[in-house]
Amino acid sequence: MHSLIKLIYGLITNDITVICLFIGIIIHTAYLFHKNNLKTSGAKNFALLVCFSGIFWLAIDMFPEYNTFLLLFFTLSGFGLAAYAGFKRNKLFLKEKEDVNFGSLVLLLAALYILLVLKTAWLGDDSFITFRTVDNFIHGYGLTWNVEERVQPYTNTLWMFAVSAVYFVTRNIFICVMALSAVFMCLAVYFLKKSTADKVSFLVVFFALIMSKAFIDYSTSGLETPLTFCLLAIFYWLYFEARLRKNRTFWLSLAASLIFLNKPDTVLLVIFPLAYRLMSEKQKTILPAMLGFVPAIAWEIFSVIYYGFPLPNTFYAKLFAGVPSFDVFVQGLKYTANSFVMDPLTLALALWGALAGFYPLDPEVKKKRLFALGIIVYILYVIKAGGDFMSGRFFTPAEFAGALLLAGVGFDKVRNSWMPALAALLFLGFLSPYYSASRAFTPEKYFYGKYSNVTDERQYYFLDDYGIKSVLSEVVKQGNTKLDFAGFALDGLRLKAYTGDKRTVTSAVAAGMRSFFAGPKAYVIDEAALADAFLARVPFDGTRWRPGHVSRLRVEGYKESLEQGMNVIKDPKYARLYDEINLITRGPLFTRQRWEAIWQVNTNNYE
Repeated sequence: MHSLIKLIYGLITNDITVICLFIGIIIHTAYLFHKNNLKTSGAKNFALLVCFSGIFWLAIDMFPEYNTFLLLFFTLSGFGLAAYAGFKRNKLFLKEKEDVNFGSLVLLLAALYILLVLKTAWLGDDSFITFRTVDNFIHGYGLTWNVEERVQPYTNTLWMFAVSAVYFVTRNIFICVMALSAVFMCLAVYFLKKSTADKVSFLVVFFALIMSKAFIDYSTSGLETPLTFCLLAIFYWLYFEARLRKNRTFWLSLAASLIFLNKPDTVLLVIFPLAYRLMSEKQKTILPAMLGFVPAIAWEIFSVIYYGFPLPNTFYAKLFAGVPSFDVFVQGLKYTANSFVMDPLTLALALWGALAGFYPLDPEVKKKRLFALGIIVYILYVIKAGGDFMSGRFFTPAEFAGALLLAGVGFDKVRNSWMPALAALLFLGFLSPYYSASRAFTPEKYFYGKYSNVTDERQYYFLDDYGIKSVLSEVVKQGNTKLDFAGFALDGLRLKAYTGDKRTVTSAVAAGMRSFFAGPKAYVIDEAALADAFLARVPFDGTRWRPGHVSRLRVEGYKESLEQGMNVIKDPKYARLYDEINLITRGPLFTRQRWEAIWQVNTNNYE
């Protein structure tokens, strides 16, 4: 049975299958354009140019030894395509309604998207930071990282609860996360479709997303991104759905509240339209809005009581890291540059969407400007925060918000506008040297930005010696859905075997997968401080850092204090901090001493 599944999976996700499907889509697109424009001068030539442009890129992947030569032809064909469309614009873009049945093309694109997700599905180490909390939670240890203390290492609270609910039933993290990702991505695409101005707009935007490496990469990964896409699409639909008049404020407030709980910084994408809605309705909106905000308010209250802090530990780990602000800003610019080079479409879609929000002929332009402003503010925030070490990840919410705005533009109002749009997207998407469709399991495709501190994280987990080896293909080959067959997972299992029933204190930089498989008996010090409330307040040692991973000053006696169960830290300042953190994260919830410690640490008065 496993051999049959392996064969079917291999046939579906083979590079040749992807290439053939791409060729089919390109030729079918050109055919539709030509069929609908038999009397339009230049239509045939334009369609042929599109075919040649796409085939040149496919040849690059099929004949890597001629990459430089073929890439030159691909680039020239792309510019030739643009020039031809510009010179022939009066004959190609006639102002008439479109008369094309795009159903078959949309089905082909859906098949391509499903195939690409199956081919590239993965789980990253950072996702296991949340999964360790999930595992502890469903086994009765509370919402903890190390079962001895209450620390919030995750920012994706809503995603964590969704995973917990399904994991409680399946007891298999791989099946659980892949199923949830599939459900939320389907819902995101469904509400994107409901928000589009017309069938042509959906076709263009859907194709744009498929051609984006980051969108494909983070359709899985184990991170909260699929749920982020889903919630953004729902918020957008709620905002503009004409038939939804009753209780709109409540539903928008609830959606914004859930967006905040899923990934707090993405609330910037919806805060301006939400504020406009609340201010325009004034007093009528106060009660519905407050009811909508209940989940976020309730979680903040719980967080302060249970963890002792209003925000996730990751916030404090980055805020108190002590990396110079200018260096962080420069890193943000490097992150942005990396995204443009690695995946031009991700930021292009976000910015095109922001421009679409200012489209003067759109009757909803006043409201859409607020969404466009949110995209710009969010991108600036990402740059100021230094971005992330995962290429493209932090820009994907802005990309999807841009796609929602772009989908509101009526492409079929100008005949044939969809064809140049698809051709441009094809060209920009294929400019990425590491596009997800291209030989997803080939190790030499892995990108590590030595000078930018940004990596192609998905590709990293397809290498044979680290982490999860080609997650889906390995599962099919071995029939093993426990993900315990390689790299960091094996490190965790070895630690679990060594630990046995005794308490063990260890440390790790990439702590997610190791800690998950090590089990609750292992006390793991996260050297990046994302899951360590004490180290989160120890500053940068001035040696090495990248976003979310900052080396800290060595506090003599910290590990020994954890091993011995008593404070043996020599530095008085850090000894006091250790006692305060210990009281907050380990002491009884409702004591005067604990709440005094909560006040001292949250107001930074422990020094």
